[in-house]
Amino acid sequence: MKNLIISIAAVALLIGTWLVFFNYSSDNINSYTHSIKKEILPAVEDQRWEESKDLMKSLNKDWHKYKKTAPPSRFAIGSYPIGQESEYSSH
Repeated sequence: MKNLIISIAAVALLIGTWLVFFNYSSDNINSYTHSIKKEILPAVEDQRWEESKDLMKSLNKDWHKYKKTAPPSRFAIGSYPIGQESEYSSH
């Protein structure tokens, strides 16, 4: 019974940690998407090049800061496009 309780607690901790990270990541991705759609694309369409360049630099800086907190890409789903062969696949 003790092992069952320990297993349940470990799984609950794992799922809880994943949910916290998922919500944090989702908020960041939504923020980046909103910034691209509402700020960067209109600036590019209106040919405000300096403003769009500054906005892209800011987004790039935020993205790289976020990537440091994200898990390694080998654990990320969708690391490779679906339907394309990896360079490591045998032919």
